[in-house]
Amino acid sequence: MKAKWKNMPAMIRVLVYFMLMQLATVIAGAVPSVNELWFFFGVSFALTALFLKAEGRSLRSLGAYPLNGKYLRQLAAGAAAGMTLLVATAIITIRLTGAQWQVNTGTSVISLLLPLVGCLWSAYVQEFVFRGYPFQLLLTHYRHWIAQLAVAVPFGLMHVNSAMPLDVALLVMLTTGVGSVLFGLAYLATGNLMLPVGLHVGWNYAQWLLPRTPGEGGGIIVITHAHITASFFQIIVPYLVVLFFAIVYLHRRVGRQAAGRTHKLV
Repeated sequence: MKAKWKNMPAMIRVLVYFMLMQLATVIAGAVPSVNELWFFFGVSFALTALFLKAEGRSLRSLGAYPLNGKYLRQLAAGAAAGMTLLVATAIITIRLTGAQWQVNTGTSVISLLLPLVGCLWSAYVQEFVFRGYPFQLLLTHYRHWIAQLAVAVPFGLMHVNSAMPLDVALLVMLTTGVGSVLFGLAYLATGNLMLPVGLHVGWNYAQWLLPRTPGEGGGIIVITHAHITASFFQIIVPYLVVLFFAIVYLHRRVGRQAAGRTHKLV
């Protein structure tokens, strides 16, 4: 059985993985008490451990937990970078919309820390599920852009729900797909999940701290008024532009690292 699984095309193995994760989503929808992140992480962890064992690999190979100080520094650097990217996006959007904002006086240390823990847990689970076993398996058999696309699609679908109109769903797929590419490049730059987890949690937490439109977030500032209704140009374009430069930077970094390895071999 192990030999059959190992000899199966990598894309088919990844498809099986995501089909089983989709089955877990159906189960969670039917049983609300298990519709929590711990359930999806548990299913993904069990599948990952099982598939890696069949392939003669261990969980350690995923780089899914900090093994030393270098990993922790990458996690911290990713969080700082993710927050910086969101702040840049928010500043552009607030300027474009002419929004007014004020400091949220209802915050406390606890009210700031609890969302951080929640963002960290959510980001870690998502990165483990998507940039763990499936992404890393694909990278060993296909060009990295094929692996990026194969993971970006289910990553985007995870953020879509049946109540969304088609245009909104496609927009969500676009924005989360671009984010998925950024996180994938972060893995390629380091060979572990700490930098992508950091980027992911930094962005999500800063998005809560610093909302871009009224009704979002609830952290250190609150948008009190926007002179005009926020449009696609004011919300999505700044997001895409900021992430475009981040993706270009990481792509060049990955390219330099690959060139350096090639030079050493020669």
